[in-house]
Amino acid sequence: MASVIHDQFKATLQAAMQQKSGDYKNVYPITVRWVKDDTDAGRGAEHFRKMLKDLDVGRADELIICADDPAPRFTFEKAWVKFLGNAIAETERNLVIFHYAGHGMTKTGSFVCADTRAAKKTINANRYLLRGVKDPHAHTATRAPAIPRRVVEVLAATSITTPLARSGPDNTFNGKLAGEVARRKRQGHKHVEFADVFQSLRSRADKV
Repeated sequence: MASVIHDQFKATLQAAMQQKSGDYKNVYPITVRWVKDDTDAGRGAEHFRKMLKDLDVGRADELIICADDPAPRFTFEKAWVKFLGNAIAETERNLVIFHYAGHGMTKTGSFVCADTRAAKKTINANRYLLRGVKDPHAHTATRAPAIPRRVVEVLAATSITTPLARSGPDNTFNGKLAGEVARRKRQGHKHVEFADVFQSLRSRADKV
């Protein structure tokens, strides 16, 4: 595959960093985890469902990958393409929320979702997830967006130096995100901007 040129990469970053505001007509949430995950990922899914409830969003589609699945990456791709296809088919202003609970690591230069710490089974997120953000059948998804108004925001906990970063299951990124959304709802907020929520969490990284 040809390399991404500077202008294409720059255009993609500019589109992703633009602050967008407004209401979404439809919200499509999905949560993915492994059935034999050893991080208590089920609790993470619970936090995600609570956050959706506080946002007045319907239940998320749920994909739980079986332990004996001989080809988990194909199972994931099939589910993801079907899910994303439903969202893309709509012409209104829509929001897709993808939630993954479990291990993440790098493998041969790519980010992968792993079943356990031993990583006996993995899913290449670069190939199957990032590719699907723009078009589930195109390999150019991470280049300059064909639709200027489409924006991708990625929220993730990546610090390995924070003392509490590895403790769980309640003190997790998902739990903190859900807690912040719940706090804003109690305060009477009518709308939530995830970029702002994320910055609030970062500003209190030593306290939350």
